[in-house]
Amino acid sequence: AFDNCGNVDITHEDQVIQGFCPGNYNITRTWTATDDCGNTSTTVQQIEVMDNSAPTLLFAPADYSIDCDEEPVFGVPTYEDNCGTVEMTADDNYSVGDCTIGYDITRTWTIVDACGNEIITQQTITVMANSSTALFFTTNPVDQHIVCGVDLTFDTPAENT
Repeated sequence: AFDNCGNVDITHEDQVIQGFCPGNYNITRTWTATDDCGNTSTTVQQIEVMDNSAPTLLFAPADYSIDCDEEPVFGVPTYEDNCGTVEMTADDNYSVGDCTIGYDITRTWTIVDACGNEIITQQTITVMANSSTALFFTTNPVDQHIVCGVDLTFDTPAENT
């Protein structure tokens, strides 16, 4: 502000109107300029604050594979948000793998801030049938010589799984 007769004192008052979430609100700022003689002039400024930014993912656990006798252990993603609190939910999805014992577990995390901005990340753990241990027979059937006309009987080999 400019005054042709002296100094000007500038002040402001704010009126805040909350939006639908903590990160969204409007400010009506009224500026008042007052000169040494008490003359005033005002102007109004509208400020709109909006949270359009999703939380930032800082760490996402990596996919990995385990044998069927191991316990799957999921990592935990980390995140930050520029405007406040977030809520993280997890949902597990199981899918059959390439063999009768194997399967995949995919955990999907949804991270949502107070204004509804979200990010999604996943981790898949593949559970395999003892990939480090080969299958083998624990006993083998004995070779036989059978006389013609005698009923055939066969030993069944035992297997290790």
